[in-house]
This record gives sequence, C-alpha cells and structure tokens, in this order.
Amino acid sequence: MTKKTILNAVVDRINNTQDRDVFLRKDFLDLGSYAQVGNCLRQLCKEQKLRRFGQGLYARTTVLTTPPFEGKIYVRKGLVGIDGVAAEGLRRLGYDVVPSRADRNYNERRSTQVPTGRRLGIKGNKKVNRKIGYDDVYVTYEYFT
Repeated sequence: MTKKTILNAVVDRINNTQDRDVFLRKDFLDLGSYAQVGNCLRQLCKEQKLRRFGQGLYARTTVLTTPPFEGKIYVRKGLVGIDGVAAEGLRRLGYDVVPSRADRNYNERRSTQVPTGRRLGIKGNKKVNRKIGYDDVYVTYEYFT
C-alpha cells in the first residue's frame, strides 16, 4: 500500500468533483496546512492541470493537441472564456452575478453592439476586491443594487 500524499489527495478531489470546474483554495484546506495546499496547487498549475485566475481561485484545464492550437492551455469545456470562469468563481465566493447592462441590451435586441463578456454585473452591496483573469485579460465589474 502506498502512502497517500497531500498532492495525491488534492488531485483525487479534483478528479472526483464532476459538477464544477472552478476550485477555491479553501476546498482543500482539510487535506493539509495552508502552505502545503498552496504548494500542491502551485505544482498543479506548473503541470498545467489547473490555472490560477485570481487570489485563491483555480480552474480545471485541458491542453489542446490539435494544430494550430497545439500546446495551448484552455479552461475545461463548460466554461467559455474568462467571463464563465470568473462568474463561477464569484458565485462560489458568494457574489450574485448577473448580466451586465451591455449584455442585457444586446440580449433584448436594444443594441447591435456585441458585448466583450469581460464585464460582469454584481448585484447587491458587496464590492469585489479581486483582480480576476489570466493571460493579461481581466474582468471588470458593474454594480447593481
């Protein structure tokens, strides 16, 4: 019988979680200390199994093998681009994410301007104090009360 390391336990938890592709650092704190979990997550990012997109926010990744995108790292299926990853991460952190004003106008056919998807609406009085994004692409926030 092999000794189960914290890294193996983190990988097992990621592999056994099929209902989401975004993980918080606190999802793994029962497996080891803060520093140990941080080292495991950093190692998984280096191995391209996870991508860090904010403080304590990680997304499951897939590496493409077909040209011309060979070797590019993308977040897992279900989440399209940074807006999907950021929205799921913010929901996991307890924020109420809603479509931005530009998204609503476009969906209701009041505008033909296609939104970038990099602006997320946040409902409530809770302000987001996190920089969320990757590859020099970050989301911005629009607040609604």
